[in-house]
Amino acid sequence: MNKKFIIVILMFSMAFSGSRTKSLVFPGWGELSLNESSRGQKLIAADIILWLTVFNGKNLSKNYESDYRAFASEHAGVNWNHTDYLFAVDIGYYDDLNAYNSAKARQRSLELETDLNGGLIREYGHTMYPENGDFDWQWDNDSNRKSYKDMRISSANWDKYANFAIAGLLVNRVISVIDVMYLEKMGSSTPIQSQVITNGSNDLQLKLTFPF
Repeated sequence: MNKKFIIVILMFSMAFSGSRTKSLVFPGWGELSLNESSRGQKLIAADIILWLTVFNGKNLSKNYESDYRAFASEHAGVNWNHTDYLFAVDIGYYDDLNAYNSAKARQRSLELETDLNGGLIREYGHTMYPENGDFDWQWDNDSNRKSYKDMRISSANWDKYANFAIAGLLVNRVISVIDVMYLEKMGSSTPIQSQVITNGSNDLQLKLTFPF
């Protein structure tokens, strides 16, 4: 993920030179080289916040994933060897395999097939898990099932915030390059502004202002 992002930045940087390349590599750097310190500092601050969100979000997501997998193994007897993410979602809503498969049978679902390694093959209409012992689970109590589901959702949410921040990093670079191009052409500050807004630990917004 991070390698792909760096490759994209390097490819785009070949199309620019001087201050534009600086802004593409690190938003705000090009503005600083044109003596637009206030503009540059805002873009730099936004980029730092976005990078922190990427790294913290991915780390927290992995930590929650490790916790919920260990928790399910301990309290529901889950073996994760041949499972996928949808399995991780499903076990948070049903007390055991029998309850899940019974619900899917009423919906006329078909049994999932497995590959040569035992991994799940998901096709439309195939949602019932094979009763071969690889996909068994049984929660010891409803409270633990709900605790597991909360951890799994927290992991997914933090991954979502990190992915949003990655998109924000790309947008911030586009803004900075456009800003520098405008400055070079007009010799005055462009009206485009970028700002990262945080409202609590679970809310991140990238605000763009175009006061034309």
